[in-house]
Amino acid sequence: MSTKKLVGNLVLETIIQRMIKFFACILGGVALTACTGEYKEENNKMYYSYRNDWGPVSKREVEGADLKSFKILKSVFPGGKLYAVDKNQAYWRGLVIENADVNTFKVINEYYSVDSKRIFWEGKILSTADPKTLKVLINEYALDSDSVYFQGNVLSGADSKTFTAIGHYYAKDKNAVYDQGRVLDEISDPSTFRLLGKPDKEIKSWFGFIRALDEDMDHMIDWGCDKSYYYREGRKIDGADYSTFTFLDNGCTLYVKDKFHVFYCGRPQSFIVEGADVATFQIINSFRNSAKDKNSYYHEGKKVSYSYMLEEGLIKK
Repeated sequence: MSTKKLVGNLVLETIIQRMIKFFACILGGVALTACTGEYKEENNKMYYSYRNDWGPVSKREVEGADLKSFKILKSVFPGGKLYAVDKNQAYWRGLVIENADVNTFKVINEYYSVDSKRIFWEGKILSTADPKTLKVLINEYALDSDSVYFQGNVLSGADSKTFTAIGHYYAKDKNAVYDQGRVLDEISDPSTFRLLGKPDKEIKSWFGFIRALDEDMDHMIDWGCDKSYYYREGRKIDGADYSTFTFLDNGCTLYVKDKFHVFYCGRPQSFIVEGADVATFQIINSFRNSAKDKNSYYHEGKKVSYSYMLEEGLIKK
């Protein structure tokens, strides 16, 4: 099967898988799935049923719930009911949100909620956060006038005035680039850093905000550059000639090249593919990281024999 057909098949398979997961979530009110939850009154008590990581259904009592005033809040995640309030308390996934003011309590998304004095992450107070200046960004980032947060934790040193989310859990400010809240130390110039893939999208609809179904379909999403270097997943491609840097197979592979060398951009660091002929180097299988040139075969950046390629099923006779 050609590389082009392999890419097409993987893309189609990924679309189908994500569509199945998406519609499973939409139907969560009928059959609970990993992305859903449900409040239900039984025997004069309130319970919350849920799944974690596609495991079996779990159920817990909503402690102290006042049934007469109990209200399930509008879902901000398809198929799932995460938040509720009664006259005394607010709840996230059936757990009491301590010290929440039910009269001013408001849901932002599946992670963040606020009242007039506090910001909450998954029902836990962000003690330093200012609800009056809160701005929730995509991919679990948020900021206020003084601080930046990722998954409810303060990002030490992040500048809230210049901080922006740039896609696929990446963000940056005037000082640094971040991936899932972690500073990417190898970025040479944060001010000019940009991702080469499409930025993350969000769908705004009756159930709130979710990221677009095609978020994982962009093979360039983990590639970036600044004015001097190229990067994959925040790791610098050392020794690459910037002006002739070229992506192979539309970025579907971990191999890249310039006019001097072929590089393999695996972990923990990229490296030059020793002996590779730049002019004739070509990808055999992007997803199994195999390639060839006029002289040799390569797997995961290392030179291998013809017999190895056959044994591993990377080529056919």
